[in-house]
Amino acid sequence: MSYDFPVNHYRFANRISNLRAYVQGTNLYTLTKYRGSDPEVSINGNSIHSGKDQNVPPSAQILTVGVNLSF
Repeated sequence: MSYDFPVNHYRFANRISNLRAYVQGTNLYTLTKYRGSDPEVSINGNSIHSGKDQNVPPSAQILTVGVNLSF
C-alpha cells in the first residue's frame, strides 16, 4: 500500500517533485486452527514424515516501510 503526497501543498514543494510513503507486509497473520509452529511444513522432500512438523521455525513475518523522494 502506498500514498502519494500532494507536494504542491507544502512549503518545501520547490525542492521535492514527488513524495511517496509505502508499507508492505508478508506473512503477518495465518488463519488456521493448527497448533504447531507453522502449518506450511518444510520436510525438504522427505515423504516418510509427510505431515509432521519436525520442529521447523515458522516463516518470517516481514514488514517493510519506506519513503520515495524525487528532487
